[in-house]
Amino acid sequence: MDYNQSAHEVLAKYFEAFIDKASGALHESVRDIETGAIRTLAFISPPTPFVYSSPQFASLIAAYRDKVRQDDLRMLYSIRSLIMKPFVIYDMTHAIVSFIFATMPEKTKKDFAERRSEIEDKVTDTIAKQAIKAAAKIALIEVIVQLISLQISRSPDVLLMSRKVVARMLTAFQIYSYFDKASRAAGKLRRESRLIYNMLYGQEVEMLYFIIAGKLDPLIKVSASNDHANADALMYALGDVFYKR
Repeated sequence: MDYNQSAHEVLAKYFEAFIDKASGALHESVRDIETGAIRTLAFISPPTPFVYSSPQFASLIAAYRDKVRQDDLRMLYSIRSLIMKPFVIYDMTHAIVSFIFATMPEKTKKDFAERRSEIEDKVTDTIAKQAIKAAAKIALIEVIVQLISLQISRSPDVLLMSRKVVARMLTAFQIYSYFDKASRAAGKLRRESRLIYNMLYGQEVEMLYFIIAGKLDPLIKVSASNDHANADALMYALGDVFYKR
């Protein structure tokens, strides 16, 4: 008896150590399953008011359930685009970055263009450096737009997330957790930049924004600010795009 109990304790400690030292993917999978389960419960919650003690609570649950279902339908449209259009992530990124620079104050763009050498220092790719160096001042912004779009769309984490969304080996709860992440990111984008959200919504890809949100949110934040130091903030945001993989 004592031997078996001791053996179980040792196995438990080894298992705990494995969990602690495991890659983030394991923890991420557990969180995904939990999030997906919660969203699934919201989706299948009973529509009948008498199930809940408060009519107001029942109304809130029904409204949330309707929103979940609408978002899920939009997500299916977005996944279809992800499967059918190989360059959809690049196209999304390019559209957003082009909008950001097109609506940027002229003074900010001028200050930014005059810091060409700093931009070159932030880029590690030799061809990209040559493109920046060769661009005339009037065309520099367009070159930067192209480079940012390429860098984001081909970054490993973006590619990995894109593949995960359409992967067949994911559990139902894991897939549904991506629906929840997509809904949250789209909602945040809608609150912070309605024009960009509407642009993506019209293309039925707004639910894919969560894939690139981490890289584009800083740029969107800079574009929404009227701070006199926008060029500095833009340089920092650009550094994040090119340095963070």
